[in-house]
Amino acid sequence: MAEQTGKIKVGANGLVESFGLAGYKIASEQLLKPVIGDGSIKSGLIKLGIGVGAGLLIPSGKYASPVRRIVSGGSILDGCEDIVYGSGIFNFLGGAAANRNTALSGARANPAATTLAVV
Repeated sequence: MAEQTGKIKVGANGLVESFGLAGYKIASEQLLKPVIGDGSIKSGLIKLGIGVGAGLLIPSGKYASPVRRIVSGGSILDGCEDIVYGSGIFNFLGGAAANRNTALSGARANPAATTLAVV
C-alpha cells in the first residue's frame, strides 16, 4: 500500500481514466480558449492552479477520486504544455511549435502570421 504524504498525485489508473484525462484536456482547452487559450506562460500558470485546486478540493470517494484525477491531471498537463510552448523552447523546431505564441510578446513567432495589411 502506498504511503499518503499529503502531496497531490497526478496520474490515471488504467486506460479508461487515460482516455478520460485526454478528453477532459481537449474539452477544457476548447472551452477556455477565449479566456486563457493563448498558449502563454500566464495561461499555463492559471491552468496549473486549476489543476492543483481540483486535486485539493474535489473529495475522495469511489466516484470522486477518478474525477479528481481526470480534472486535476488534464488541467496540469494542459498548463505544463502551455508553459513549455509559451517559453519558446521549441521554436527551433519550426512548424506547429514555432507558430505557437511566444512568452514575452504574446504574438505569433511566425512574422507572416502577425503581419497586418496597411490600406
